[in-house]
Amino acid sequence: LIEKYGVDSLRWYFFTVNNPGDPKRLGEQNISDTLRKFELILWNVYSFFITFANIDKWNSKEIITSDNVLDRWILSKINELNINAQKNLDNFNVVNAARVIQDFNNDLSTWYLRRSRKRRDAKFYSTLYLVLINFTKIIAPFVPFISEAIYKNLRLDKDLESVHLCDWPKAGKVDRQLLLDMARARSIVQDAHALRSAQNIRVRQPLTRLKYPDKLPSEIEEIIKDEVNVLKVTSKDSGEVEL
Repeated sequence: LIEKYGVDSLRWYFFTVNNPGDPKRLGEQNISDTLRKFELILWNVYSFFITFANIDKWNSKEIITSDNVLDRWILSKINELNINAQKNLDNFNVVNAARVIQDFNNDLSTWYLRRSRKRRDAKFYSTLYLVLINFTKIIAPFVPFISEAIYKNLRLDKDLESVHLCDWPKAGKVDRQLLLDMARARSIVQDAHALRSAQNIRVRQPLTRLKYPDKLPSEIEEIIKDEVNVLKVTSKDSGEVEL
């Protein structure tokens, strides 16, 4: 299994399946699923960054601060991850620490990167670089080989030679309201896709408008509009999502 899938996949399966000391059902399919659901997702994000950052000749020595809502969201997410993972590890709760890491990995790929693929600007590259370099430090105790491979290719000359020589990264500011707003937006998107599916309307077919209860910032509404493929997003006092 290690020769075929790598030791990181085996380690990650043991960290996430259940608590240390509990019985574990181990089979090749378990390790294959672990590789596909965690390592390959992370590697695809990293490969996207490396490929297009090189094509666009972005310089990692020129990090800039971004005001983009998705960039601010993913930075808040990794700061939240940093705090939660450290808290769980301090309490010897390895399983919960690994599971919040896996949740973040999915958010990074299926929401942040997917919503940002068309950008390819300095703010996007700066943000994704900071996220990846800090993420390698957080996952290093769990998956030492993939974290080292990514870190070594991202580190600057002034950085330590190995991720395993680095301190645990310091957590920055967590914008709780932004996290709540984005979670609400993703829930609205999920409801809208369910309505499309129920009515056999493909996402590629634009619709006139979407109505949702409460009120979100306009920059969040723009994400909903693009994701659901509607011409206008409006709020209402109460009720359910309407297309």
